[in-house]
Amino acid sequence: MRRTSYLTLIAGIGLALASPAMALTGTDGPAHGMAMHGEPKYGPAFSHFDYADPGALTGGEDIRRAIGTFDSLNPFIIQGNPAAGIGLIYDTLTTSSADEAFTQYCLLCATMEIPDDRSWVEYELRHDAFWHDGEPITPRRCDFLVQRIARERRPLLPLLLSRCDKGRADRAAQGEVQLWGHPES
Repeated sequence: MRRTSYLTLIAGIGLALASPAMALTGTDGPAHGMAMHGEPKYGPAFSHFDYADPGALTGGEDIRRAIGTFDSLNPFIIQGNPAAGIGLIYDTLTTSSADEAFTQYCLLCATMEIPDDRSWVEYELRHDAFWHDGEPITPRRCDFLVQRIARERRPLLPLLLSRCDKGRADRAAQGEVQLWGHPES
């Protein structure tokens, strides 16, 4: 739970760059979501998941309890203990649905594209996506974030990025983030 955003990043990269031996297909062009098997349950114009109530009250407080302690509000640290649930304050490029296994839907991205051989994944960023400081989310800042986390030796991220060409996010065009995998991976 405390590494939610980190695990979502790993799951997204892992799902996108999965081995071709898994007999998965790509997205056949830009898509709003990707399912491991078959088609995503929700179409491109869905406004909310079936289990979510769009008319629910908003605002208020979310009070959670956790056993233990923490010494950092940074969920990406290696040593120390981040606060439980701190990953819940971050949005990710894609998100999963609670009523559908192994499916990712665009959240901070508008579309994602993955070829059948799973050699790369490309995300087109939403124009209304922004960081906590109000700055727009750009491919350059995404690249910086991925490189920074990898440089600080997160245990699994360097392994996943080693499957990417030169282990870096490549800025393909304005508003797109692209990760390239090795042909043999």
